[in-house]
Amino acid sequence: MLQPMASCGGVNGSLAPPLRFRPAGDVKSAWPCDSGPFANVQKLSGTPAQKAGKRYEKRVLAKLSALFGSGFRPSQWFRFVSQDGIRYCQVDGLLHREGLTAIFEVKYSFTADAWWQLRKLYQPVVQRAYHPNKLALVLITRYFDSAIAFPEELLLLPELTTSWAGDCHSINLLTWRF
Repeated sequence: MLQPMASCGGVNGSLAPPLRFRPAGDVKSAWPCDSGPFANVQKLSGTPAQKAGKRYEKRVLAKLSALFGSGFRPSQWFRFVSQDGIRYCQVDGLLHREGLTAIFEVKYSFTADAWWQLRKLYQPVVQRAYHPNKLALVLITRYFDSAIAFPEELLLLPELTTSWAGDCHSINLLTWRF
């Protein structure tokens, strides 16, 4: 059974966006593309925490690819046009199934930054690109901390099944350790 988390992280709708975050704004058009504006530049540096996060994301995306098959696209880029001109964004994972599109955001540690990315950037872009009947948002994290403030109620997933597909209004949260 899915558990709504009414007090998860001290629900707070007035959290400030992350430093240098730019919301999508009014998306006029959007479409998926094979690569972003940075080609295939590999980051070889980073803090130990950033490296751990990238390793976790890679493992999660591999498991989601195996679980969902060809309907799942890891690291999908989008090009979109908003009031700021042409921009790009990359979702961690995108699932297309009959009647449903799902955006997956992977975070090693739970953070409100995920809300900004899912709600204010990826959701408007994917909505404009595909016009799905149902659009689900799924946040997967290795470590969840209920003391961290989050702008809205989360729906706790006990496991990764398609039960989250029924609620497309909440952000679905899965704590996944392996």
